Amino acid sequence: MSYRNNNSEVTETAFDDLDIKAESRSFSLGLRQPIIKNPESELALSLALDLRESETFLNEDSVSFDRDRLGESGESKVTALRFTQEWLSRSTNDVLATSSQFSWGIDAFDATVDDTGTDGRFFSWLGQFQWLRSLNNERDALLIARLATQITPDSLLSIEQFALGGLGSVRGYEQNQRIGDNGILGSVELRMPLIRDPDRFGLIQLAPFFDAGTIWSDGKEQENFSTLASLGLGINWELGETFSIQSYYGIPLIDVESQTDSLQSDGFNFSIQVVPLKF
Repeated sequence: MSYRNNNSEVTETAFDDLDIKAESRSFSLGLRQPIIKNPESELALSLALDLRESETFLNEDSVSFDRDRLGESGESKVTALRFTQEWLSRSTNDVLATSSQFSWGIDAFDATVDDTGTDGRFFSWLGQFQWLRSLNNERDALLIARLATQITPDSLLSIEQFALGGLGSVRGYEQNQRIGDNGILGSVELRMPLIRDPDRFGLIQLAPFFDAGTIWSDGKEQENFSTLASLGLGINWELGETFSIQSYYGIPLIDVESQTDSLQSDGFNFSIQVVPLKF
């Protein structure tokens, strides 16, 4: 069981007068059952009911920015059943994790349903793959490869779309720079230890990376495809299991128009994680 609540605001200077804001909430209730579990591998199945809600505001008025629903109420609700299959394989130097998730958007619990062609009734598949290989005996020199893709025959509300840009996606671009119904994302990152001092400074790693992704929506026109790619360098600092910082600078290989004056628009992405208590 989980619950999340998020509030965000568009900070681009060009949109200051529009005062664009967004609120989102999600509730998930699910059951996960391991089928195989041993030191070398794990296979698990899970079934969850997700309730997701988002609302966008334009000068305090609720307005939709979804395709086919422009100008309508900005409130979108999704009720989805999600069936997930997970496989994890471990060896001395490698970890391979894969995930497959089927989602069905249903007309229940006041989900958004209308005749525009874009609503809460949908089917989609999300596949994720991650391979991690240790390159030294200390297991802090790592090669990490990731691949994710989403496929759907339907036109999705924005809260269900595939996003590119930002940390965890194509670094060097702003968060959620491009979104679409379908998408594919690939990433390769090498982490090399610079400082290894568990008692004082923890672990500091240098991390060159390459990210690339493409999104597209329903329709066969070429302009529905949009691609982002970047090449860059990062610094990861881990202080035990309670504190970590990730900072990346990415060079966009494909130019996109940006009207912001921020660290993200200049290619910087970073995150800080603090775990005050660990049980």
